[in-house]
Amino acid sequence: MALINAIGTENPLLPTLQATVQTYDRGLAGTHQPTSGNPANPYFIGGYGTALGQVFRRNFPNNQASVYLEMPLNNRQAQGDYGVDQLQLQQSALSGRRDANQIVVDISNQMSALRQARARYSAAMNTRTLQEQLLESDQKRFASGKGTLNDLVTDQRNLANAQISEITAMATYAHARVSLEQVLGDTLEKNGISVSDALAGKASTPQR
Repeated sequence: MALINAIGTENPLLPTLQATVQTYDRGLAGTHQPTSGNPANPYFIGGYGTALGQVFRRNFPNNQASVYLEMPLNNRQAQGDYGVDQLQLQQSALSGRRDANQIVVDISNQMSALRQARARYSAAMNTRTLQEQLLESDQKRFASGKGTLNDLVTDQRNLANAQISEITAMATYAHARVSLEQVLGDTLEKNGISVSDALAGKASTPQR
């Protein structure tokens, strides 16, 4: 929009050159009315048909050409409007670049957050798996009389904490994925949602 305005305000500052070319023909024929003793030229004596024939034969062509040049001098209002639109155009370009840079930064931050959340979730799963293995090992040791009840209670408490940590990490990872989809603008596509279906109040694909 700013570019269109800049082009529009630039036009009054430019010179205007206008060229016109015109050509037409005439028919010179009519009834002779003697005013002197000189005889009339028979070529010009006749009616409508004679005049029309002269036009088609182009016996009496007429050609005109004109050139019109206009150059604005010290058009302060147009210069001011042009300057304002140029500033707005530059501001619009800077705003566009700033928004593009911000989008790149947001995507980079969300991807970094997603990688970190995925690493925490993987570490939490590994910790929970190790705690399950440790509890299973201590249960076997307790069944064989080599372990203590205190070891089992400690293992169960550590396993519960590991499970809570895994659930928390999984929720953080899911939130990071949603945030990245929002930044990329493909939330609807990722979830199989069509705008036309949403407007129609139906779902063509089963939701996850």
